[in-house]
Amino acid sequence: MDKNKDNSEIAGHSRLYHKNWAKLEIFAGALTTMFGLARTVDYVVRRVSVNESIYAPQLALELFIGATGIYFTLAAHRSMLYRSQNQQTKYLEGIVKEILPKEKK
Repeated sequence: MDKNKDNSEIAGHSRLYHKNWAKLEIFAGALTTMFGLARTVDYVVRRVSVNESIYAPQLALELFIGATGIYFTLAAHRSMLYRSQNQQTKYLEGIVKEILPKEKK
């Protein structure tokens, strides 16, 4: 087996997308999560400390931002896992094709 070839080239498949895109999505999702949850905590602490009532739509918006960040982070992580699984499958397919004898028709 040629060590210089990409796993996808060995099995005859093309790459689905750039590998750093999912890492960027995870980073952006984590930042969004931190921003949303920090704003939620800040909002609640400020309201409670001055004995004001908590405005439900504002709190819901802050929690929605945090939940959206969590969703983006998990979705990007899932896509990285799928990509890794596809690479491993392609790699094993290439190895099996080299090891098994060619069938004559």
